[in-house]
Amino acid sequence: MNTDKKSLPLQDLAGLLLETPIESRPSRLFDPKGMKRWLRGLNWLFMLTVVVPTLVAAVYYGFIASDVFVSTSSFVVQSVQDQEQMSSNFGSLLKSASSGSNDADTAAVQEFMKSRDALRQLEADAGIRQAYENSSIDRINRFGGLLGRDKSFEALYRYYNKRIVTINPSETSSAISELEVRAFTPDNAYGINNRLLEMGEKLVNDLNQRLQQDLVRFAQAEVDAAEKKAEASNLALAAYRNANSLVDPEHQSSLQLDLSLKLQEDLIESENRLAQLRLSSSNNPQIPGLRERIKNLQSEISGEMIKATGDTGSLTNKASNYDQLIFERDFSQKQLAEALNFLDQSRNEAQRKQLYLKRIVEPNTPDHGIEPKRARDVLFTLILGLVIWGILSLFVAGVREHQQ
Repeated sequence: MNTDKKSLPLQDLAGLLLETPIESRPSRLFDPKGMKRWLRGLNWLFMLTVVVPTLVAAVYYGFIASDVFVSTSSFVVQSVQDQEQMSSNFGSLLKSASSGSNDADTAAVQEFMKSRDALRQLEADAGIRQAYENSSIDRINRFGGLLGRDKSFEALYRYYNKRIVTINPSETSSAISELEVRAFTPDNAYGINNRLLEMGEKLVNDLNQRLQQDLVRFAQAEVDAAEKKAEASNLALAAYRNANSLVDPEHQSSLQLDLSLKLQEDLIESENRLAQLRLSSSNNPQIPGLRERIKNLQSEISGEMIKATGDTGSLTNKASNYDQLIFERDFSQKQLAEALNFLDQSRNEAQRKQLYLKRIVEPNTPDHGIEPKRARDVLFTLILGLVIWGILSLFVAGVREHQQ
């Protein structure tokens, strides 16, 4: 066969392994010259890009790669208002979840589950480092197993986000999050998934506490200030009453007016009687007594008038100050009532906005490893190798034709 190998850009499928004719192969198994010719005739490009990678993939996925168990769950972050609007059927649940859920709070829970803080808690509680450093795991999938050098927390964090935890929106609703945890034992997959949900619930509770504190703090400060003001006004009123011997100025003023009127009546009666005695008998012995009585009544009436309106210590002035203190007390009590009402409204608002992490699907305990897809991965390696080999073969053939 005299065909020039350089004139052939590609070999057909039957001649993929050999470029030389069959008769050029060694007739004896250990014929040195024939072996050299046969080795020179091998298509090393095909061997390196297709055969070797496929054999390596078949050995790795068939005998070495560890089974990966995947635990899945789904959750949604909702407020009390969202739950009140939900009906009992599942379709309404999804509709309500999509429309009412707070995207920011859901994103906060997702970010926390993939954060360093969550990993630290898992490292302390679930022993996540030991679970993924186990010698039973193949070195390619084991944490720190391929090179075995970098076992720092940052390396574990990269491994955690790349190979352990995945959070994606649900296919039915973007408000529902699907959590997937990969591990090399079913118990580890379930335990880490369930622990992440528990930490998410705790985070939501912390967010609720902060929300309540933010909404109620200002209202509570207003109530405290109003209570102090009301207490001060009550103390000022009590002190004024004790200092001025006042209980009810209006009642006391009424009593003084009644007394003044009675004295006025007595004075008029005494003056009339005195006038009658003077007409009947100017020397009547009762006249001096009536004059003295009239004088005393006038003095008492004058004293009562002075007490009521005559000086700064009069009842009128005392009542004016008293009324001012009463006004301040009533105003402070009204402010306190409004502050208490605002506090109740703030608490109700905080309760209405309170968040809940609701588990839609509980984490499962996988009964068999669903990864790796061994046959699929070997076939993918073969197809990829063929594609690479075809591209490189075309390139080599083009170079040969150009050289010719």
